[in-house]
Amino acid sequence: MQGDTMLAPVIGFSEARSRLTVLVDEAQRAKPQFIRRRKASEEDSVLLSRRALEEALSPLLDRLAIEEETEPDGSKTLALEPFGLLANGEDRERAFAGLAADVEVFVMDYLSAPEAWLHDPSRARDYGLVLYFASLPDSGAVLDTLRHASIR
Repeated sequence: MQGDTMLAPVIGFSEARSRLTVLVDEAQRAKPQFIRRRKASEEDSVLLSRRALEEALSPLLDRLAIEEETEPDGSKTLALEPFGLLANGEDRERAFAGLAADVEVFVMDYLSAPEAWLHDPSRARDYGLVLYFASLPDSGAVLDTLRHASIR
């Protein structure tokens, strides 16, 4: 081991590569694995189960808020904060479906170039929610998460 965090060992990259199956098993048992590449100056990486990631990030869901408005033509518009996304549909369900699709595109864009987003203070705060949505297993889970957001 090259060094430790305050309470958990940090494993060198070569050792982690040779013990990957064991480390994944440990991560699945809710024991995060901290891995350091070659240089001590590089940040450690963390191997974590999806369930543990979702549980750690779920308090951020309190930041999700949807504003709903009925348009003059009877259609519904939903605005999602903090992402600043808008979706319109003939009815509420179609608006939610459109918003879920927009969230998926937003998350993919964010994760395709996170360094660009993380340098913008107004977008860096979205990173936890982006990771939460990215950890969801499918589009249905994204839609369910949005349906349970606070509606104003």
